[in-house]
Amino acid sequence: MSKPKKRSTRNDPRRERTRRALMDAALELMQEAHSFNAMSLREVAREAGVVPSAFYRHFDDMSALGLALAMESLEAMRAELGVIRHELTEPRLWIEESANAFERYLKEHHQSTHFLLRERYGSNPTLRQAIAQGLALQQSELSTDLARLPLAQHLDNEQIADLSALVVNTVISYAEAALATEQSTQKTALKRRLVTQLRLIFAGAPHWNAVS
Repeated sequence: MSKPKKRSTRNDPRRERTRRALMDAALELMQEAHSFNAMSLREVAREAGVVPSAFYRHFDDMSALGLALAMESLEAMRAELGVIRHELTEPRLWIEESANAFERYLKEHHQSTHFLLRERYGSNPTLRQAIAQGLALQQSELSTDLARLPLAQHLDNEQIADLSALVVNTVISYAEAALATEQSTQKTALKRRLVTQLRLIFAGAPHWNAVS
């Protein structure tokens, strides 16, 4: 049996709503301890309230749906943090504002971030590669911004890239912990810890060559 032809959703609000419903349905199922690869097309369609054949009007297969979710989440994260990086040059302010921005991002995009963090080590190689490339891009952009700061003037490109990777990994660890708890007091403590860790990283960066 051949797949129904996928049709464009441009300029068609009804079709765009269906596409959005399918994406939201997959995210909702992920919150119920599903891994993405364990979900079936039929499950997603049923959760979205559409017939399975409607799925193919928007996505070729489940991997295509997963890629759409990954790209959307990565772009939202990139936009949120990119604004802060370009507006602030003082490291202390950058740290505080970036932590606040990422906290807001997690509140607004907790399902899609949960999806990203879970599937970056998931069993779908296409998703793993896409998420790794997206995070690598964000790390590269952060390296470019860090290179403009006075604290990085004595660091070479490889050291700046390592500094960027350390920052990204620290933020990801915070996100994983913050998404794993519902308690506001724990979330506050986790953000305070994130700020402290980032301050330590940036305080030590200018002195790296002196102690290495």
